[in-house]
Amino acid sequence: MKSHFNASYFVKSITMLITILYSAAAFAVSHTIQVADFSFTPPTTNANVGDSIVFTWVSGSHTTTSTSVPSGATSWNSPMNSNNSTFVYVLTTAGTYDFHCAIHSFMTGTITATAIVVPTTKFQMGYGLADSTSDAAGTCTQQTFDGGFISTGYISNFGGGEDDFYLVKTDANGTVEWTKSYGGGGPDDANYVIQTADSG
Repeated sequence: MKSHFNASYFVKSITMLITILYSAAAFAVSHTIQVADFSFTPPTTNANVGDSIVFTWVSGSHTTTSTSVPSGATSWNSPMNSNNSTFVYVLTTAGTYDFHCAIHSFMTGTITATAIVVPTTKFQMGYGLADSTSDAAGTCTQQTFDGGFISTGYISNFGGGEDDFYLVKTDANGTVEWTKSYGGGGPDDANYVIQTADSG
């Protein structure tokens, strides 16, 4: 499952606010299956719930017919010829959709639809100095190999100068494991952080 991370800005007492969102594909897409001669191309399709399957007529006279669909999904039966060049079916339910040509039963195909995971908040925490004179901004958050998170940005009134690079390392639940600041006498801001291959 793929993950999305967002670090937000908050001034003064809450210096770095991190919201971790877990989500799968965010947008529905279309998948094309060509109906030509005596085959469906491709014969198998992997998609997400909400995606559209576009059956496109290329040649021959065929009727795409669902053999079996997941419980709650709608079956279909659509002739495909020069007068009906496309047929669109929207995947509403996770599971396996089997189909064939009603005229040529040896023409078969399969669609596997996966449910999309609804984004949820993993945790939301403030990090830094809890006072009325400091401010900070989080600019980048990444998940680390151990399942925790590393976030960077800047913090004021903490290190050697005006603003300094600020790093916060947490465990998977957002508990701080360590923090570090880097910088000289002038403003130093960090915009990106990533864990290296050797876990540094």
